[in-house]
Amino acid sequence: MAGHEGARQLASLPRIARSLSDAGALMSFRARLTIFLLLIVVVPMVAIGVLMFRLINDSEQSKADARVSALAAAAGSLYESEMASARTDAETIGRAIGSLHGKTLSVRFAALAMQAGLARATLSDESRTLVDVGDRSAVVLGSAMSGIRPADG
Repeated sequence: MAGHEGARQLASLPRIARSLSDAGALMSFRARLTIFLLLIVVVPMVAIGVLMFRLINDSEQSKADARVSALAAAAGSLYESEMASARTDAETIGRAIGSLHGKTLSVRFAALAMQAGLARATLSDESRTLVDVGDRSAVVLGSAMSGIRPADG
């Protein structure tokens, strides 16, 4: 059955081709010229316009991404610099407090942190915080290890 259906469709192809050519003969020259211009000129121009707008948008997005990347690199560099500075300040304060104990340690530590311009400074031993001065929302951490173990006071 399927073979007969395929043969019937093949036999109808010349009839379909004739009807299409008759439709072309019925079209006026003006109609054919309009279709030709639409296919050859207008459609490619619209396609190029769409591609150009897309290219411009991608270019603007790339510029924005580059700006964000540059700002992130600058922020990272600034953070690293501030962290190194905070580490140096922590080492200096660690040497300056020496072997002080108790209230003297707390007062001297707070004064040195303020003098260094630190937003926050904490002094800890292995298990607990001994002194904590400054703004608790400070971000950059500088730390230094010292062999000094303040006595409880």
